[in-house]
Amino acid sequence: MICSLDELGLQEERAEGIFRLEDEFSEAFLESRVGTPFGELPLEIPGHGGKPHVTTLNDVVFEIDNKFITNRPDLFSVEGNAREFSALFDLPFVPYATNLPSVSRDLGVKVESDRVLSYRLLSVRGVTAKPSPFSIRTLLSRTGGNPKLDLVDMTNYVMTELGQPMHAFDADKVE
Repeated sequence: MICSLDELGLQEERAEGIFRLEDEFSEAFLESRVGTPFGELPLEIPGHGGKPHVTTLNDVVFEIDNKFITNRPDLFSVEGNAREFSALFDLPFVPYATNLPSVSRDLGVKVESDRVLSYRLLSVRGVTAKPSPFSIRTLLSRTGGNPKLDLVDMTNYVMTELGQPMHAFDADKVE
């Protein structure tokens, strides 16, 4: 079957053309999976402790309407909902790692607002923006996001997972 990403339900807007599996998976991998339903192909995503997590497109997606509990901003993230489900259903909960690497290129920034409690600006060099991996684009689309390029998608992915708003700026355009 020949389909575009929107016909497969993997993006909202109309796709420019057909979705080529060969652009996302190696030929050897695809040949080893001949006859496998599309929804059962593995999606490898960054996981806890740096270990990849493997899921499929047939994975269950919960859509949680959080409009009426705005006093619970902790429920605006995957981690927050996992913590809540853990408490409600007496399930184990493993938080994301809290021992983050130190930052050596922290840029001083002054925020002129009493409503911003914390703001950090970091410099990352030698990075070229390119499309995100298929798994990240797919996961962002499934959460209602609109994947762009890897740098923007990375910040949106972290925000979805942890509830921490982030943004990537082009250093040449920051004053």
